[in-house]
Amino acid sequence: GVFAREKRIPKSKERKRERDEDENESEDVRRPEKGINFLSNAEIAKVLSEKFDDCADDLIGDLSEYLSRPLSKKFEEMVRSAFVTASVTRDERGSMGKRKHGEYEEKVNGLHTNVRLFEKGISHFLGDARIQLSKHLLRTLCTDMVNICLAALAEEHLVLSVDPHNLSPENRAEILLRLPGPVKSVMVGLHNCLNKQSTSDFFDALDVACKPEVCQFLLKKVDKKKERQLVFTHRQTLMDQLRGEKEPAMALHVTVVILFIRQTHALIHCPGRCVPALIDFLEAKLSPADFRLLSDYQTAVMKLFSRKNDEDNEKASEGKSDIDFL
Repeated sequence: GVFAREKRIPKSKERKRERDEDENESEDVRRPEKGINFLSNAEIAKVLSEKFDDCADDLIGDLSEYLSRPLSKKFEEMVRSAFVTASVTRDERGSMGKRKHGEYEEKVNGLHTNVRLFEKGISHFLGDARIQLSKHLLRTLCTDMVNICLAALAEEHLVLSVDPHNLSPENRAEILLRLPGPVKSVMVGLHNCLNKQSTSDFFDALDVACKPEVCQFLLKKVDKKKERQLVFTHRQTLMDQLRGEKEPAMALHVTVVILFIRQTHALIHCPGRCVPALIDFLEAKLSPADFRLLSDYQTAVMKLFSRKNDEDNEKASEGKSDIDFL
């Protein structure tokens, strides 16, 4: 109770308890830690007898008992040191892996945004032009996304460092073969979409590949404000490129893309062979005088490729100067 008297422990019993605790503590210090075993006395004695076969058994026994404790202590220190080193290395590898995974995710999101914007430009075309533009997009930027996904999975599942910028079709096939079953199935489906004629199936397969059980990438949507900013920045970059461009064919290419962006407010990822299709599209968007100027420059560029003489080079140069105002 509240008023109960404190029971006093006799000093003799208290001293005995302290002595027992000291003995137990000293015994714990002398006893090697369980779970980290070196060699038993018998095993040490066997090794010593093999090395010194002329020694007496009693001496071998005494030596094994004498060496047992320092050897066990040294072994324990080595094990602890190795464990700490392995733990630090594993933590560093995990930190580097997370940072690299974040970089891969950022690159995939950047490419995904660009492809979505370029897809809006493709929507203005029909028939063969649309197919060719879509296939070009799949062979370039979409392939880059697949390469990044495979590089991330190779590091996670195969402990293999891969440069996504230098992945050939053969490299992709090799990585796909070595991936674990469920992941392999998803990535093979995504990879096969690169050979199709539209990007719709690719985007569906990419959504599956980015799920937590596969690549663990979070795809972000682009808001309208940022989309307009990206279109404006891309057009300004092309304008700067055109001002310093010396190659007539590339000047025509860049000019056509700039005119397309200005007329549609959409981006386009166009290979050289699709430039005539863009020019045909612009005919209904430009004034007759502007389109005639563009068409004349296209003719000059085509002549430059068909006949490599000074006269044609002069015509091409004249054509380029004529469209500087664009």
